[in-house]
Amino acid sequence: MGNLFCCVQVDQSTVAIKEGFGRFEDVLEPGCHCLPWFLGSQLAGHLSLRLQQLDVRCETNTKAMSAYGYEIVQTLIVDIEPDEHVKRAMNEINAVVLCVEIQKKGESIETLSKFDG
Repeated sequence: MGNLFCCVQVDQSTVAIKEGFGRFEDVLEPGCHCLPWFLGSQLAGHLSLRLQQLDVRCETNTKAMSAYGYEIVQTLIVDIEPDEHVKRAMNEINAVVLCVEIQKKGESIETLSKFDG
């Protein structure tokens, strides 16, 4: 019935593509629009503006990505597995910090050996 009266409605969070005799003319924002079909205007389709998430697992260098026209703006990191050397270094740092805290409290270093198991 919208084509009969030359009016179309574009819903919220979508846009519509307007064609004139098969050629792109305009992007129609949400709202009511006049499309005179007898002058060759028609809708080519609708496009949702909702944000879609795509989970991709990859390892890359950001400079290599920019060479192909991609830029990583923000990413959510959910799983990190550090190298064994990094884990060992972090454990040594935590042990030294614990040792210093025990010495500040006046307890002996032997108390620390209880935590090492």
